[in-house]
Amino acid sequence: MGIGWRREVGQSLSIQQCNAIKGISILLVFVRHATQYVNGHGYGYSMLGDQWFLAINEAMGQLCVVMFLFYSGYGTELSILNKGENYTKRIPKRRCLTTLLNFDVAVVVFLVLSLLIGRTVTLSKFCLALTGWESIGNSNWYIFDIILCYFISFLSTRIATGARNRFLAILVLTLLLIAALYVLKPFWWYDTLLAYPAGAFVAWRKDWFIELARKRYWVVLATSLLSFVLLINFGLAHVLTYNLASVMFAVLVVAITMRVKVENPVLV
Repeated sequence: MGIGWRREVGQSLSIQQCNAIKGISILLVFVRHATQYVNGHGYGYSMLGDQWFLAINEAMGQLCVVMFLFYSGYGTELSILNKGENYTKRIPKRRCLTTLLNFDVAVVVFLVLSLLIGRTVTLSKFCLALTGWESIGNSNWYIFDIILCYFISFLSTRIATGARNRFLAILVLTLLLIAALYVLKPFWWYDTLLAYPAGAFVAWRKDWFIELARKRYWVVLATSLLSFVLLINFGLAHVLTYNLASVMFAVLVVAITMRVKVENPVLV
């Protein structure tokens, strides 16, 4: 299965481990999206285990995407720290534009599908769909958000110097993005976005974070678990609370993978 005990806590943030966790997240996202089709066809959820599945599915909610945001913030900031300007100046093209173009291929496929089944798509909606702001049947909010998060990382290098100031810039700009989306879009567009600057923070203070986990592992694990449980119970009532719950969920996953390694090649 590719699951075992880990001896070195620092490996919990290795590329191999991050990709394995993202593999699990992809499966969870797939199940949540597939459930929408099952619901749409009138399935009554009457078989053994269905209610457990629904409870777990409901509890996961937006948490399915948290690790994508966290690892993206972590990886982008770590690359900035390690590679400097040579990496930074390529973010708009290699991160933002490449992600958008790959997404637009899917949008064009949805346009063709819509035309084949006789669904009307206006030119303006199609053009907005290419940016991720609107949808023509495809999922769009995450792509829109992550492209802006990448751009926030790029912008932070232009308005701040030093890792500390750059992190503060990323945090402030992300909070401004949350505020804007709060006014303009449904809650799922913004309720997990703080996981991105959280990842950037861990990249900036990686040595401190790893040393803390090495010396106080059970404290880190218990604190992240308790904080997550407390925050998630109030999360749906307030956007900031759910965002903080998302941050603690990311820390909890990292803490768990400091002791449990998940390296299944299929997940990776």
